[in-house]
Amino acid sequence: MTHALPFVCFFVAAAPVSELPTPAESARRVVDAAKAEKAPLPEELSVKLAASDDPRDVWLAVAAHTLIEVEINPEMRVKVAAGPAKPTLTAGRTMPFFVRVENRCGATARLAVTATDLASNNAETPDWLDVEIVNAKGHSDRLSGAPIDYKLLMCRIAEPGRREVRLGFDAGQGTQDLGFRGVTDILFHVRKEDAAPSGD
Repeated sequence: MTHALPFVCFFVAAAPVSELPTPAESARRVVDAAKAEKAPLPEELSVKLAASDDPRDVWLAVAAHTLIEVEINPEMRVKVAAGPAKPTLTAGRTMPFFVRVENRCGATARLAVTATDLASNNAETPDWLDVEIVNAKGHSDRLSGAPIDYKLLMCRIAEPGRREVRLGFDAGQGTQDLGFRGVTDILFHVRKEDAAPSGD
C-alpha cells in the first residue's frame, strides 16, 4: 500500500527578514515599474505611498488599483480573488494594475498568470487580450518571500466593448488550489479611447 507524500513548500533561500521589502517598498516598485513601462499610475498614488510606511495606509492607497488578490497558503496552494479595482480599460492602451500577494509560505517562485476566454467553447486563450506580470529591471515577477508583496499586472484589449476572461495564477507546477480557487473571472469594460470614464 502506497501513501501520498505531503505537499511541501519549496522555495529558494530567501533573504533575511530584515532584507525583505516592506509593503510600502513593494508598492513603490510597482509604481516605478509602471512608469518605466510608459503606463503610469496616477501621480497622487506616489504621494500617498511616500507619506506612510504603515501597511494599512499602503493598502488604502493601492486598493482602488488592485485588480487581483492572491493568497499562497503554507502548503503553497494559490487562491485567487478579484480585487477592489474596477476592471476598466481604454481600447488599445495598456493599463497597469496591482496584484496583492499574501505569501504565507515565504515562496520566492515566479508568479505566473494565464487567461481563458469564457466566450470560447474549448477554454481557449483569448487572442484579444494581452496580460502579463511585468518582469523587468527593478520589478521581478518572482515573489520576494515577504508576507505581503505587490506585483504589476499589465492588461490590454484592442477593441471597445465588454469582454469576460478567467485569470489564473500560480507559483509553479502543482501550486494551483483545489476547486478552481486559483482562478477568478473578470468582466472587462473597454471604452473607446476618447470616451470619458463612467461611474459604473
